[in-house]
Amino acid sequence: MQFKNILKVASALFLAAPSLAYFSRDCDELNEKLVANVEKNLHEGEDINDFPPIQECGVTKQGKIDELYLISKRLDEEAVKDTILSNQNIRDLIYFVDDDYYQRELATYSAFPYIISELPKLENLTLKYNHVFLYQGYYPSVEKEIDPSCLSAKNLKSLTLDHIEINDDIINKLSKTSIQTLNVISGDEKEGKWKHDQYYLDLKPLIKKIPNITVDGITLINYDKYTGKCQKLEQILKNNIKKNLRDGETMDEFIPLRSCKLDKKGKISEMNLVSERNDQSTIEKVISQNSSSLTKLTYVIDNDFYQRDPAVYDDFPLNLGKLSKLEELTLKYNNEKFEHGDYFFEEREIDPSLLKNFSNGTLKVLTLDHIKFTDEIFKQITSIKSLEKLVIITGEDKPGESQHDSIVIKFMDNNIRKDYGLKNLEEIIIDNESVNYN
Repeated sequence: MQFKNILKVASALFLAAPSLAYFSRDCDELNEKLVANVEKNLHEGEDINDFPPIQECGVTKQGKIDELYLISKRLDEEAVKDTILSNQNIRDLIYFVDDDYYQRELATYSAFPYIISELPKLENLTLKYNHVFLYQGYYPSVEKEIDPSCLSAKNLKSLTLDHIEINDDIINKLSKTSIQTLNVISGDEKEGKWKHDQYYLDLKPLIKKIPNITVDGITLINYDKYTGKCQKLEQILKNNIKKNLRDGETMDEFIPLRSCKLDKKGKISEMNLVSERNDQSTIEKVISQNSSSLTKLTYVIDNDFYQRDPAVYDDFPLNLGKLSKLEELTLKYNNEKFEHGDYFFEEREIDPSLLKNFSNGTLKVLTLDHIKFTDEIFKQITSIKSLEKLVIITGEDKPGESQHDSIVIKFMDNNIRKDYGLKNLEEIIIDNESVNYN
């Protein structure tokens, strides 16, 4: 959810009257009322600065509140219903019930009020719950059961359910709503079992009703949408997966073809390919068969932390360099690790020759997502004369050890245009930040 005209209230300063600049006083007045409500509900020893009721607040040109990020910790039911949800202009709402493990007491009002559905202009809604507890040495993030009527807003288009229990009543309600985008972030059962697999299967029947469904970052695909060579490609990949499944795995867990587009001649021009349970020969064959038509390719090695085993083909195919018409290439590695109490996404070292054959080609956009940036990789990148945009997303070798700063310095200390002849290069982005270069 993208908020515009936002008032962000810092937790340590939210008691002071915030400066609203060109905003109306609506956000300021609402914050003052809620702060007073929080103050009267504090338990002994609690600091009011730890319980900000508003994270973000936005207004219309007329100064009316239409965007609100509300945190229910020490707000009571009356404040939530009467003071907040009486704002009839709210279009975007994030409602967060925070039963944080480290608080002495749970939220004063821990329900999700059904009157959310009565907001007449509500289009984008996020319901978020936070509660972690200790179970046999493990800290599960459990989910919250809600009243399905919370999802009945007439104009609702986008919905995020963050650690909200998905049961039959919720699924039935979702099938009758007008939402077009559903994002689910799953939690655990009280015994610590992650609900991802269950929700992935439970929500699949809704894909024809809700075109955009994502569960824990994985997009559910309507397999009826592909036609022609994309449909045949998908079937080849799915058939190959069957023989490579590990014990306890099911076909529904793996989506090898995340997107596929045809050109006017019916040939595959764009492809998002994920290596999980496909073998090397199948992946290389798929790439080779489309080498003369592919203009955009995303290739992902997914060794996701929650899978039992890494990808069957745990590498980047060398025949990527034979894609003669390729204009956009993304190489991505996904592997989350746990070390010394920290989770981090590590990087993957690749064979630099993967990029060598693009030096005299048509490649315009290159994205390296959690790919180890070595001197040889830098050398190969600076040989791609057609390159217009470079995107680098860094990972970590160990918790807290990122290459970000050294990569930025590498580009800033070199005259890319003059010394390497990259005259077409217009933009370098590293970890979502543009880099100034000569």
